[in-house]
Amino acid sequence: MDRSVYRPQWTLAELQAAPNFTYASRRFVHAFEEDGDRVRVRSTSIDGGTEECHEGRALVIAAGTLGTAWLVLRSLARYDTPVPILCNPYAYVPTLNLGMLGRTPCDRRYSLGQLTAIVRVPGRIIQAQVFSYRSLLTFKLMKELPLAYRESLRLLRLLVPNFAILGIHHEDRPSPDKLCVLRRGERGAPDRLEIQYRPSEEEVRMHVADERLVLRFFRRLRCVPLRTIRPGHGASLHYAGTFPIPASERELTCDRDSRLRGTRAVYLADGSIFPWIPPKGLTFNLMANADRVGTRLAELLA
Repeated sequence: MDRSVYRPQWTLAELQAAPNFTYASRRFVHAFEEDGDRVRVRSTSIDGGTEECHEGRALVIAAGTLGTAWLVLRSLARYDTPVPILCNPYAYVPTLNLGMLGRTPCDRRYSLGQLTAIVRVPGRIIQAQVFSYRSLLTFKLMKELPLAYRESLRLLRLLVPNFAILGIHHEDRPSPDKLCVLRRGERGAPDRLEIQYRPSEEEVRMHVADERLVLRFFRRLRCVPLRTIRPGHGASLHYAGTFPIPASERELTCDRDSRLRGTRAVYLADGSIFPWIPPKGLTFNLMANADRVGTRLAELLA
C-alpha cells in the first residue's frame, strides 16, 4: 500500500493524467488488421457486449506471451501452425535453517525474496531465491505432518521461523517438443491455444544435477533440505519465445525493433520476443524492452 513494490497501476494513473491518453478498460480483443497506413483492432465490450473498432497508425501488443500468441495467430489466420514456447522450469525446496535454532525471529521479515544466489556452471547459470515462511499460513503445513493437529500446531510454531524456502530456477531454450498451436473452434466454439511442453531427458537430468549442486552450497550455510518439490511444467508463469527476435529473418518472428515480421506497424512488447529466457522471471527485461519499443515508436511516428 505504501508503494514499496512497483505495480503497473501507478504508471497507468500517471498516463491517465495526460490529455492525449485514453484508457479503454474491460474489452476483449478479437483481432487486428492493417489497411494502408492504419491498424484496426476489433474488440467487444465486456459490460455491454457491443462490438467496437479502434484504429491508429501503429499497434503495440503486450497481452502476455500466451494472450499475444492467440491474438497474433488468429489475426494472421495461422491456424495449425506451431510456434515455439519457453517456460522456466523450477523446483522449490523447504530447508531447516539450523543457524536460526534458539534465536528470536525478526518480525520485519516479508514474503518477497530475501536472498538471491547465482551458481555458474560451464555454459549456463542456475538461480535460486530464498524466502521465509513468515507470511504464509501455518495450516498449509499442518496437514503434511503425521501428528494430531494440536501437536502439529505446537511443533510448527517453533519450527516455522527456522524455515528457509529455496526456489531453484533454470533457463529455457527452444526445442521441437515445446510449442503452441492455435486450433479453430468447432461448431461455434472459441478458438483455443493448444500447448505442448516436453523437456528432453537430457534437460531433466541436467536440472536435477544443477539442483543438487545448489543444495550442496546451502548445506554449507547450514540449511538442511527437507524435500524437493517440482510443481510441473508451466508453473513458473514465466512464458516467452513465441515470436522471437532471431539471428536470421524468418516468418512469425520479430525484427530488432520488436516489429512483427509480415506487418507494417504491429509491435510486440512482452515475453513473446525473447529467443531464450534466463533462469529467473523476466519482469525487468520486459519493462526495459517495452520502454525501448515505446521510445522507438515515438521516434518513428513523430
